[in-house]
Amino acid sequence: MATRITVQESSVIALLGILCFLQSPGLTIADTKHDLAANPWGFLQGATQLFAPWGLQNQAYGYLWPQGLFFALTDFLPDWVAQRLWWWLLLAIAYTGTTVLLRNLGYKKTLLPALLYAFCPRILTTIGAISSEAWVVALVPWTVAPLLKNKPFASLLAVACMGAVNATATLAALVPAGLVLLARRAWKALAIWCVGVVAVSAWWIGPLFILGKYSPPFTDYIESAYVTTRWLNPLEILRGTTSWSPFVDDERTAGFLLVTVPLLVLATVAVAALGLRGIAGSPWVMMVLVGLAVLSFQSPLLDGSLAAFRNLHKFTPLVTIPLVIGVAWLCDRADRTSLAALALVTCVAISPALTGQLAPKGAYREVPSYYQETADFLNAQGKAVLIAPERSFSREDWGWTRDDPLQPLLRVPWTVRDAIPIADPEYIRGLDGLMEHMSVGALAGFGFGYVVKDGKDVEKVDRSFNRGAPVTVAGGGEVVALLDELHGPAMWQLTDSGATIVTDTPTLVERNYGTLDGAVSGILAPGETTGVKNKVKDYASVGPKTAVEEIGGHVTHGPDVADPTRFGGAEPEHSITAAVDGFEDTAWYGTWLELHPDTPGKELKLVLTEGEAEVTAGGRTWTMGSGTVTLPEPVDSVHVRPAEGIAEVELSDAPIRRVVTVPDTSPDVQQFVFAGEGRVTRAFTAPRDMDVIVDAEATLDGEEVQAGDTVHLTAGRHEVSTLSPQITLTVPGFKLPSGDSIIATACSFNPGVQGFIDGTELQPIRIRAGQQGFIVPAGVDGTLTLEFVAEDAYRWSLILGFLLLIVAVGVCIALRRRIFPAQPARALPWVGLALVGLALGPWALIAAAVGWFLTRYVSPSLLIGLGLGVPGVWLALAPWPSPDYPAGSLAVTIFIAVALGASLPMRKE
Repeated sequence: MATRITVQESSVIALLGILCFLQSPGLTIADTKHDLAANPWGFLQGATQLFAPWGLQNQAYGYLWPQGLFFALTDFLPDWVAQRLWWWLLLAIAYTGTTVLLRNLGYKKTLLPALLYAFCPRILTTIGAISSEAWVVALVPWTVAPLLKNKPFASLLAVACMGAVNATATLAALVPAGLVLLARRAWKALAIWCVGVVAVSAWWIGPLFILGKYSPPFTDYIESAYVTTRWLNPLEILRGTTSWSPFVDDERTAGFLLVTVPLLVLATVAVAALGLRGIAGSPWVMMVLVGLAVLSFQSPLLDGSLAAFRNLHKFTPLVTIPLVIGVAWLCDRADRTSLAALALVTCVAISPALTGQLAPKGAYREVPSYYQETADFLNAQGKAVLIAPERSFSREDWGWTRDDPLQPLLRVPWTVRDAIPIADPEYIRGLDGLMEHMSVGALAGFGFGYVVKDGKDVEKVDRSFNRGAPVTVAGGGEVVALLDELHGPAMWQLTDSGATIVTDTPTLVERNYGTLDGAVSGILAPGETTGVKNKVKDYASVGPKTAVEEIGGHVTHGPDVADPTRFGGAEPEHSITAAVDGFEDTAWYGTWLELHPDTPGKELKLVLTEGEAEVTAGGRTWTMGSGTVTLPEPVDSVHVRPAEGIAEVELSDAPIRRVVTVPDTSPDVQQFVFAGEGRVTRAFTAPRDMDVIVDAEATLDGEEVQAGDTVHLTAGRHEVSTLSPQITLTVPGFKLPSGDSIIATACSFNPGVQGFIDGTELQPIRIRAGQQGFIVPAGVDGTLTLEFVAEDAYRWSLILGFLLLIVAVGVCIALRRRIFPAQPARALPWVGLALVGLALGPWALIAAAVGWFLTRYVSPSLLIGLGLGVPGVWLALAPWPSPDYPAGSLAVTIFIAVALGASLPMRKE
């Protein structure tokens, strides 16, 4: 393999370095982990343990090599300088690897295609915000290039450098090399290469399996496959803009420009068309089509057993590598004028880098010193810390760090409610409840000694609590903080039946995991849904689901403000229930609703917040304001389109009501606890005749009651409504049980955690809001110590894995020139057509076959140019987020399929 660096390449590498340092000079970027900039040595030390004082660490081991080590070794430099050096290394690796690959294929003019790969949309989008994913993309050419010379050991040296910050990204980066070996039928080399991949990756494969055994199911609670695959249409795939992030947020500046700026759309489509023309008829077309099939994959499995692979954009090199090879083929055959045109297209396509826009939004000059001062104080106290307020990511006025700035500085247990907490789902619910009811009792109950707000405002929790007797609660983790506020901290044991305290949690809602602001819908009736596409609609909970019960009929409606996927988040107090709950002080805001009573009615009553509404019933449509209308005859449906909100709508002689109904009927219940936003109305069941004390002004079964009143409930259904944020109905004389049989910690529950008191192992229990607790036998007392059952296995897997890595790398270096037999790869048009059909559907298969057939009569270059050019111009005229965005349309797919078909039968001379 020729690896000699020419003078031209050395100059380009130097220019890449200059370009990196011209990107937001002096400013640090929120790249992957804030710890890499603020405390890399401390982070790497912490990565050697799976279970840190603050909980389970998610793939922290993947940073040990090479990214974390790089930042540790450059820790003496200013943070921004270390980051730009890392970018420089990454871009140089991508550029030189592509150059070597193209030389091994016999191409001479490698400058433009190598730059196109180094600054491909995948790298432009990720190098600033999540460079760990850009790093593996940069190494892909180095994994493929040696295989073109039948040298698998040399390829493995590149694999050994990939790291495992994201295991899926690393695995995806291996697929192009694997396909090359398969296409060349190099069976012996393939076997050696596969064994070698395992050997150089064992250091992270072992910890990954251990993590998978003890990790909560966090993939259920992040972006769904609907989001990650929504923009994976053939046009975006071919031009390389496959990451979903720039389509939903403008943080990644370069990526956002690539998907929204018409000139960049045209340039990247032109690169795709030129690349496809260059590889037409060659085996590299097959890799493009395989990539198209993988990136177009749609299946419910992506939210199930294949959830780890739902971010299909990580497979983009399958398309980018062959298209860059195609550009190199054209460069070698281009005259000066054509080469100048290619250079112009290249400059435009990579212009976000050339114009200094690689850094994402939120770059900062330095982290304010008060964060270090706060951390020093808290570390000296040695108590668990809650970081507030809750937020998806840390975006401060002075800059964006993504991780909380205190994270790399704290050595004591700490917790923050962010977008992706690696914690027990019940614990996440508990944090949400704690943020709403942050009382001293609740903070003590969760085990926090201090609360930090905005990095500098420290509040001490002047109360301690960690032992008690269990109290059974029918509810979800979100109610625990409220119970702590009402009763003081206790060992609440959440259950789905047989409870002492019955609450109206958890509720049947849907959650937008992508935000913490307005993330939860209004309470739903069974079978109802919102715009949330996740398979798992909300964090799991042990408690029985409180849902809406529809009485007298059914209500349907269009988009409304209670949908958590709407821009700005949900307003759950204004859900559809507010329009038919019997109270005019609540209101629903949406586009339309329709009443479907069980029996026809004709007395229509409508109360609007303001303005008028369009009403359709009995075959006629009219406009009306608030009031009552008698219809000519009873109707079985009424359609209403309000100008603003609807406070109440009903057919008085066929009323429909929606009531939030608590399902639990625990026979020994001593207290009911209900809470919510706005007016709180709950239907519940008294399991027996019972007297209760009401603690808030309310309407109970239609009668007004005052706070402190004692009322008698007969066995059966009751309904209470209040404007108070919460209400309790308590049996007189009810007291919490006393005892100290349970001990709780501030940590989220994990089945791998063991507890000991003076050498006595305790039985673990999930207590309170998914917290780690233990049952303490009678007579046992002392200090609790925690151990993680898999810690030794984790560390030994790292140690042995790195030893195997060192040995395997030594073998690869020694045998890097070893050649194994292979055969030339072949282009198989029929297989190509099948792949088009698999990726894009039957109409695309027909179009591809037509394109293949037309090459007998029409220039294939013309077919490819039109097949990509027309959709490219169309997309440039209406790029995302235009309402006329065309890239996923059938027409665009047909055009592209024709181009793909036209690339199959050609043969290069």
